Amino acid sequence: MDSSEAKALCELTPEQLKCFNALKKAYSKCIKSGVYIHQVLDSFYAFNGDNVCDVDDDPTDGFCTQQIPTPAMKVVCGWADDSHYAHFR
Repeated sequence: MDSSEAKALCELTPEQLKCFNALKKAYSKCIKSGVYIHQVLDSFYAFNGDNVCDVDDDPTDGFCTQQIPTPAMKVVCGWADDSHYAHFR
């Protein structure tokens, strides 16, 4: 398979593109409204950005987020910047 064939297999349908663009707009709207979004592996967690300025791994002056019930949604797992490979049906 060459890159043009792979690109064709990955292209979104018009409906998929519409949904993805709606997701991008919703994400942007969340950020503009002050939602602080934090990703842990395969989940996004929403915090009130008026009160939460950062989430990191330093316990100094912090509170463990696992003890704070917040809205969450499953997403695909975030990876590092190494090479990733699409596998096709």
